Amino acid sequence: MTKKIFRASALERLQSPDQLNTLMRVVQPTSWLVLLMVALIIASGVVWGFLGSIPHQVPARGILIHREGVHDIVSVGAGQVSDVFVEVGDRVRRGQIVARIEQPVLTYSLRDARADLKEARNHHAFLLKFHKKHLEGSLDNLTTQKRNLKTSRRSFGDRSDFLESQIRKELQLKDKGILPLKDLEATREKYDFTKNELNRIDMEIENTVVKNQELRAQAERELTGSQVELNDLLRKVKSLEAQFNLESRIRSKFAGRVVELKITVGTTVAGGTPVITVEPLDRKLVALLYVSPAEGKKIRPGMEIDLSPSTVKRDEYGSILGLVTTVSEYPATRESMLQILGGNRTLVESFLGQEAPISLYANLLPDAGTTSGYRWSSSRGPDLSIQAGTLCTAIATVERKRPISFLMPIFKKLGGI
Repeated sequence: MTKKIFRASALERLQSPDQLNTLMRVVQPTSWLVLLMVALIIASGVVWGFLGSIPHQVPARGILIHREGVHDIVSVGAGQVSDVFVEVGDRVRRGQIVARIEQPVLTYSLRDARADLKEARNHHAFLLKFHKKHLEGSLDNLTTQKRNLKTSRRSFGDRSDFLESQIRKELQLKDKGILPLKDLEATREKYDFTKNELNRIDMEIENTVVKNQELRAQAERELTGSQVELNDLLRKVKSLEAQFNLESRIRSKFAGRVVELKITVGTTVAGGTPVITVEPLDRKLVALLYVSPAEGKKIRPGMEIDLSPSTVKRDEYGSILGLVTTVSEYPATRESMLQILGGNRTLVESFLGQEAPISLYANLLPDAGTTSGYRWSSSRGPDLSIQAGTLCTAIATVERKRPISFLMPIFKKLGGI
């Protein structure tokens, strides 16, 4: 029996002429659909390669602060803190006294200076009263004496004129032999005596003038010396009071809100020691960021940056959008970072890392429609306000390249270019 290789039904279909015009299916319709999808993906990839972009991003770490940063209120004087008048969260005014420091040495010096000033004032008042009474009495006596002397002088002057006239007459009588010589000499002796008295009176009158001037000069010297001493003590007291007020009272040079107290009652501080940290009342925040020196030089003002506060989940709310405003030319020093960050050494060390970083500032883009007041990348942001002092991470977009640019070196290499 011959073994059949093909089935009978298959042989019947081949023998029938009705099946010769039937189209044979080589590819199924679903395969065409898959092929079309692959073609679309390839076309999209080509279009994206020429029109799309791939960002080159640089990571950064930093902190959100107010535009002016935070300010340290420092103690001018050294001593022990006796009073602290503010707490964290309190608002302070410019010039407000926030703490007091004991100043025992200045207190004793000021007390002694005030006692000396009081004594000098009393002495000056005594001199004024004494010289007024004594000088007025002495001047009155000198005036009376001078008036009497002038009266005597007029009398002696009249007598001198009379005797001078008498001598001329007696000379005529003597020449005629009528008057003896001894009578003429007697008249001359009276005349000389009168002239001597006039000279004496003139000298006494001059002495009264000189004595008057001396009494006035002496009173003026004593009062001037007393006034000079009084003024010196007054300046000393005012200087000590100013020094006491400056060194015993810690005043805020800034208006803002207290964010940190570095002292308590009983703390001993040195001059120039930061005691309280204050942040400005301006609610607008900026990001202070630190980047490695190698990557930091790639960042320029105006570049986009995404900021992720540590208090917000990035995968849920996205990040805050911002723009870089300034980039430092040189790496930041520990001292400059301490000044900006309110002397927080732990924070400074965490930002420093192994090498001095480049510092930059970025503005947070505003959005009045969000609770935080800032624009977020993928949502309206969390239902909370972002506070100064919040740590954050950031990603700065420093460059965008066409995807095809990454393949160009390969094409050039294959083409031998």
